[in-house]
Amino acid sequence: MHISSNHLLKEVTQDLNSFKYLLNIFRKNLVKIWRNYIL
Repeated sequence: MHISSNHLLKEVTQDLNSFKYLLNIFRKNLVKIWRNYIL
């Protein structure tokens, strides 16, 4: 089975994008939690 590097790149890019998205959500929540904890 041959997978084109282009297709592979697309998959990796999608994975990275969803990872960034999750990271952003996590960071926002972390800041909220941190502020609530400090204040």
